[in-house]
Amino acid sequence: MHTLVWVSFMSSRSNARPRKGEADTVTLAGYGTWSRDGGVTPHLVTAQFAETPETPYVSIQIDGGLVSNVNTKPEKEHDALP
Repeated sequence: MHTLVWVSFMSSRSNARPRKGEADTVTLAGYGTWSRDGGVTPHLVTAQFAETPETPYVSIQIDGGLVSNVNTKPEKEHDALP
């Protein structure tokens, strides 16, 4: 990633803004290059990383999932809900 456009820190189990050091999830967006196309064209990168003990989660998308899409979502989403 060459340019960070947006970043947000949150507590994934709460609507409240986390106090310093209490965030368990980070979401970000930016632009970078992708080696499979020669590393010349900028691509939109969006990612979310949740470090919750019960339901850790990672999602990374390149160009909205058109170029690359990975996540660790459980097969049964209700398994991750409280």
